[in-house]
Amino acid sequence: MTYLKKEIKYLKQILTREEIKYYNFHKKRYLDILQSIHINKNVKILDLGCSNGHLLLILKKLGADVCGVDYTDKWKERFKKYGIMFKKCNIESDPLPYLDDTFDYVMMNEVIEHLVKEINLPIKECKRILKKNGKLIISTPNACELGKRLLFLLGKNIYWDINTFYERGIYERHNREFSMDELKFILKINGFSKFKSKYLSSWEGLRQIEKNNPLATIISMIQKIFPKFRSNLLIIANKSN
Repeated sequence: MTYLKKEIKYLKQILTREEIKYYNFHKKRYLDILQSIHINKNVKILDLGCSNGHLLLILKKLGADVCGVDYTDKWKERFKKYGIMFKKCNIESDPLPYLDDTFDYVMMNEVIEHLVKEINLPIKECKRILKKNGKLIISTPNACELGKRLLFLLGKNIYWDINTFYERGIYERHNREFSMDELKFILKINGFSKFKSKYLSSWEGLRQIEKNNPLATIISMIQKIFPKFRSNLLIIANKSN
């Protein structure tokens, strides 16, 4: 854990000012994901929906053999600069551009909530490109976290306001969030088993806000006691033989 904290600080030397805000908000989640991977120079990892490549940059520095896929090539020059293999692909409609049994790990970090029309195809493709006993790692917001439950009780919507939601591109917003049971069901019907799951309090950046918000502080305390109320889900699934 300590060495990962040191390595994750390396990101700040690379990121834009806007990215650093995101990093500060999500660094706890990054650490939880990195801890689930046995990192060495022989391990081959694909980040599916890699966006700006924060985790790829860390894993590359730690010596892993990494690749990234995203629907946009906005960050391709960054990947080229740091020696990260990148391919553009729409995972909802296209097969992944890799051979069978290629990767030890496939990560989908904060990706599935952005999908619009297809969840089974990308999950099946993950199974295809994973090696025997390979692992799929998924992190995503928890549809059942406490804050959202309270919003419903107050007659409020859990999603962003209407203008913000529709102003964003379809892949820049959360189109569908999931519960842990739903994630396990999707993985099971698509050929995965032996699940390790965890509820995360991932939004470390909210602690600064909570200092001035008594309700948020109470929610945070309850989440510490009752994990199912936490903000994010992390699940690690093995490829079934």
